[in-house]
Amino acid sequence: MPAAFSGQPLQRRCNAIATRPAHDLTLTARQAHGGQFFQAAAAYFNGLAGEAPPQAATELKIIAAAYSSLADGAVNAASASQLEQQMSSITTQGKSGQAVLGLVTYLTTHCH
Repeated sequence: MPAAFSGQPLQRRCNAIATRPAHDLTLTARQAHGGQFFQAAAAYFNGLAGEAPPQAATELKIIAAAYSSLADGAVNAASASQLEQQMSSITTQGKSGQAVLGLVTYLTTHCH
């Protein structure tokens, strides 16, 4: 598990993010901390890929690459809305969106 996630159950981490004051969600704050978070997410998916069967590993590596790319973009985003749009597109558009769909299909077909 990546350092950004270790030591905190996911629900507690999500609650902490949801209750942050609005001023903490500015573009500057996202640029300062977003890159680290997305690199940690990329490392997590790459770690899963190392343990997964080949078909699922391919999909996980594509998702990891998308998060890594987003980490680089988080520092350079022109606006908070641009960063939010990039975040939501990972699971719904392009190569990473197809990888998410492929991974879900794999899991529902092979994991019982």
